[in-house]
Amino acid sequence: MVKKIRTLEDLDLSQKIVIVRSNLDVPIENNEITDQLVIKSASETIKFLLDKKCKVIVIGHLGNPKGQYSDDLSLMQVRFALGNFLGVSIKFADIRHCENSIKFMEFGEVLMLENLKFYPEEESDDSKVRKSLIKTLSGLADCYIYDDFATNKKLASTYELSKLLPNAIGLNVQSEINKLEDFKNYNSETYTVIFGGTYKDLKVKFLLNNLKKIKNILIGGEFAYDFLSATEIDVKEYEKNSERTLLIKKLLDEVKKNKVNLVLPIDQVITGNKIEKINTKSITKGSDIGSETIKIFNEIIEKSDKILIHGPMGEYKVNGFDEGSKQILETIVFNTPKNAMTYACGKAMLKVINKFKIKSKRFTHISTSGDLMLNFLGEEKNPNLELLLSK
Repeated sequence: MVKKIRTLEDLDLSQKIVIVRSNLDVPIENNEITDQLVIKSASETIKFLLDKKCKVIVIGHLGNPKGQYSDDLSLMQVRFALGNFLGVSIKFADIRHCENSIKFMEFGEVLMLENLKFYPEEESDDSKVRKSLIKTLSGLADCYIYDDFATNKKLASTYELSKLLPNAIGLNVQSEINKLEDFKNYNSETYTVIFGGTYKDLKVKFLLNNLKKIKNILIGGEFAYDFLSATEIDVKEYEKNSERTLLIKKLLDEVKKNKVNLVLPIDQVITGNKIEKINTKSITKGSDIGSETIKIFNEIIEKSDKILIHGPMGEYKVNGFDEGSKQILETIVFNTPKNAMTYACGKAMLKVINKFKIKSKRFTHISTSGDLMLNFLGEEKNPNLELLLSK
């Protein structure tokens, strides 16, 4: 980025009341937070502010309650997890009744507000509706810190709030930007992009915009069936979409023109953990990439000096359909060149990495965001960050 983004060092924060928009959207299964990376990332900025003797008000969301209260999506358990990480007791309040909690806080204490997506104002497209929430939030603090790199959408608390208070990015966002700049600037002869998971226009557009830099594209997960459909294979039990197909056909044409090596699965795992070849006429959608595909993918990965992976290779939550994701990840972290730049991104990847107990330090970087990371690497603007650019 040419313009400078305001950081914590650019603000006078000593003994201020500070709102921090954190990424609190942690993975939860069976009422337990299954990965601490998101919590750890959120804690760094809060620690910095506590050292400045600030009153820290942490805001964020969990899941997608669509403007309605849900016990399962309360931030209460996130509050305890973050408190344990910080080694402090975190106060908790609803935004509508938090003024006294803030008033009687000591400087150097933390308060977390309940899930902002419980309020329809947070995601409303009506500026008048959003105004009431932002008026309340902006009246609580002296400064606003944006530290939620996982959120690209113009939420009221990420977009409107920064217009009303002195602001800066937090340490998590600053770290993400620095790491992604390193990735963009890393000269590579064997840059391999591995995309799995579900279809997203963003993935296709990212590939279209970066073909001149990429040597290999490996496609797995449900995403592969959109490509197979675009090559005129009849994929049964998979919903086809004409707009998707047109965009992928455009990508396939550009891949050919740019002489990029795009590899699709040649076999798949189906019901009963059986492996079947993918023929050129008709198949039924499977649940994981097969052993021959894994072998081909791994041979390419082992020779790659720059790797970006986003999305699992199969239905990783089901034992028997997780082998593709496991073997691809293990090859990335154990069998690539010593100085390879290896980046993983997205919530699903965090869950897969956690499931197989792969240490985060094995990667050059793991981003807590998927879409926003691709946007950043693809030179797309993030509206929340744009407002924080120094004038």
